[in-house]
Amino acid sequence: MQRSRLCTVGVLLAFVVSPVFAQFEDRDTLIGIDVGGPVFGIYSGSFEQVLLDDVSIFVRGGYENPEYSLWFAESINEAWDLWSIEGQIGANYYPQNLAPEGLFAGIALRPAYVYASDGDDEADTYTLGFMTQLGYRLVLGDSVVIGPYGRFGYAWRFNELTGLDGDDSDGTLANYGFGFLIRAGIDVSIAF
Repeated sequence: MQRSRLCTVGVLLAFVVSPVFAQFEDRDTLIGIDVGGPVFGIYSGSFEQVLLDDVSIFVRGGYENPEYSLWFAESINEAWDLWSIEGQIGANYYPQNLAPEGLFAGIALRPAYVYASDGDDEADTYTLGFMTQLGYRLVLGDSVVIGPYGRFGYAWRFNELTGLDGDDSDGTLANYGFGFLIRAGIDVSIAF
């Protein structure tokens, strides 16, 4: 199972990095994937468009499932089924007027659908979050952009995850997908 996950990440990385020798004159659009997210069970992609020298807008979509984490999947209770589908829409500010290169800070709205099951019962909810982010984008050649980032935010849920009667003494199931959110990763993008 671990080997298939690593192969999947390797194929995705090869797909994104393969056009490294292509020549692009302008770098106003980025399309990428988060190669660091699978460590935590987060699989996401993004689209970013530069509007001004210091401002861009972005859309991000993703799937999160701790069971598919490359790092701590074995520590998840096997009876649990936890996952979410999320989107983000936001803007980044580049203080050095080099968008999409260099240091950036951004804000985003993050709607999500969250599902939880304890093996016997299941529940779902929708959440709405607000995220802030800080990162740095390094352009390699004319087409590949690598960007480590950190995100912090909070998500509110629209209804309780109720009806989960299994072993949830620490509140993991009932609290999955909302509250304070912390994310870190590395985006690898193609610029064109």
